[in-house]
Amino acid sequence: MVYNADSIWLHLYTAYEKLVLENAFPGLDAYQAFGRNVDGAGCPIARCYTNLEFSTLCESIGFTADYVGGYLSDAEMNSKQKCLDGALRDARLGEVHKSFLRNLSYDDNGYPLSQGKHAGIGGVYRLCCWTKADATQRPQAQLSVARAELMDARHQVSRLARRLSELDRQWEAIEPEFQALQEWRAKILRIPGMNVLRNVYRVLRRLRTSLQMHKD
Repeated sequence: MVYNADSIWLHLYTAYEKLVLENAFPGLDAYQAFGRNVDGAGCPIARCYTNLEFSTLCESIGFTADYVGGYLSDAEMNSKQKCLDGALRDARLGEVHKSFLRNLSYDDNGYPLSQGKHAGIGGVYRLCCWTKADATQRPQAQLSVARAELMDARHQVSRLARRLSELDRQWEAIEPEFQALQEWRAKILRIPGMNVLRNVYRVLRRLRTSLQMHKD
């Protein structure tokens, strides 16, 4: 396993729920406490890496590294649900952790993403080293990578299809109201003198904007 520093586990579960709320691991910062908070307090060593740190390490010995994301744990999802809002308001949480949490986005299932990748503890990478592979093995290895990339593409298409289907259902729900509003608007515009009132309204808006600019 590659422990992922770009994760809810580090920036919320460890940095806030454990260190701030539970006052666990006194004297340690979140990165130091991480090692005590994954495989038990007696774990001799447990390092976490950002995407850039681990990719750079792999590339330094001849691999290409493709960061896929970090799979999420129940502890992270529970911590997000219980603590995220409070953590962002709490002055005791460091700004580096708050910045990470503020910049999270979410996929269609509500799972947190950091820079478009799932923000879980389990870092996942694809490593390739064509120059060290036997010539007879390279085509099979390249085919394996191509299949993995195709699978990713299929997952992306599947997610987009689900999103499109959801939007279609939402449109079906609001379409009658939209049509009713369109009919109401058409009836309003047919009222005698309505065009004059619209023009007066536009003039008053421009006058208000001009007065506001002059005031500023």
